[in-house]
Amino acid sequence: MVSFSPLQAVIWDMDGVLIDSLPTHVEAWQVILKRFGYDYTYEQMTPLFGMTDVNVLKTLSGERFTESERGALAQEKESIYQDLISQKLQPLPGVIPWLENFRAAGLKQALASSSTVKSISIILNALQINSFFDAVISGEGGPSKPNPMVFLRAAEKMTIPPQRCLVVEDAVVGVQAAKAAGMRCLAVTTTNPEEKLQQADLIVARLNQLTISALQSILA
Repeated sequence: MVSFSPLQAVIWDMDGVLIDSLPTHVEAWQVILKRFGYDYTYEQMTPLFGMTDVNVLKTLSGERFTESERGALAQEKESIYQDLISQKLQPLPGVIPWLENFRAAGLKQALASSSTVKSISIILNALQINSFFDAVISGEGGPSKPNPMVFLRAAEKMTIPPQRCLVVEDAVVGVQAAKAAGMRCLAVTTTNPEEKLQQADLIVARLNQLTISALQSILA
């Protein structure tokens, strides 16, 4: 059996790690925002990836909307996103083999995402990967990354110390959250270039390019 000692658990982000969902999130946001005269591009929205929907909207629109209006618009955006993403779901290269590798090594695994509970459920069911996870944590209603709360909750649910956890992320705020939680971080460049993810302990373009020896090198 391959050893990843002293690692005891892996915490996966979802969007941009399990699936390439950023274009669909942007498409859903554009439907909402154009109604109010905003015309944000894909490139402008990429740095916000990893935040909760409410925080994305607040960042883009400032104080234009009340808290309740932001909540309602975020829910509407999420509904549009769920309809769109359900038509084109497939895991990113390397995801399934590494889920299997970590399980074979005896590691616990959790999913910790800023997405809503419903979106997480739709994606896990569609990909048929629920059985890999010992815990599933949504950041819905909680503090947004780079606050580390969603990762700390995942570690607590698995009863694993944060320093024995590895986070798999793609967003700048996600990497920041992982490091703030005191966890090692593996970053994939699905949505951000390598130079923006330098806080991570290891960076790969896709998980199918990750080697066991490279991962073991950051655990020593």
